[in-house]
Amino acid sequence: MKQPPMKKAAPAAPVRKPVPQSVPELRLEIEYVDPKILTLWDANPRRNDRAAKKLAEIIRTHGFGQPVTARIEDGVVYKGNTRVKAAIILGMDSIPVMRRNYPDVEDAIRDAVADNRMQEMAEWDEDALAELFKERAEVDIDQLSAETGFEAAEIRGLREGWRVPGADPANGDGAVGAGPRGNFATKCPHCGNEGSVLCGKCRKEFDL
Repeated sequence: MKQPPMKKAAPAAPVRKPVPQSVPELRLEIEYVDPKILTLWDANPRRNDRAAKKLAEIIRTHGFGQPVTARIEDGVVYKGNTRVKAAIILGMDSIPVMRRNYPDVEDAIRDAVADNRMQEMAEWDEDALAELFKERAEVDIDQLSAETGFEAAEIRGLREGWRVPGADPANGDGAVGAGPRGNFATKCPHCGNEGSVLCGKCRKEFDL
């Protein structure tokens, strides 16, 4: 006798944690640890190897000024993976680590994602940024790049303006001039991504 098809179970309702009615009170303690023995978050969705090399240049100049955050229960670094990698590149044997007593791993993960996302949501005032770099015209552009994190091409573009590859200013092609990128062509000719003089998606430079 043919058995009737089994009914599929209804999907579980999404779990929603209650929102705290007050800001959690934290007592933060910092200790100094060899970065080589720290455990990085292996499921980190941020690709940061390239950023770690750039950050190493900045730390070499300005020092290691911001602790990384590790969960007390498992020692995993959820906030500051890029800083740990930069410290290892520099051969540092001690960096500041803040241990946090997260209620569970899920809390640590969401805090880490939020931390990265909030950094992305801040925007540059590119008029002010362009003026800042123009005021430092006497400073070597490679030194500014190493000390600020901006690529040399980005600094040059903000100071002097930029154009897309193949554009001929004599024929009115492209957009050339000095000032913030908002006044000029900003679509990457390599991948179509909207961005600055150095495409944040494919990491290729516009012609200057």
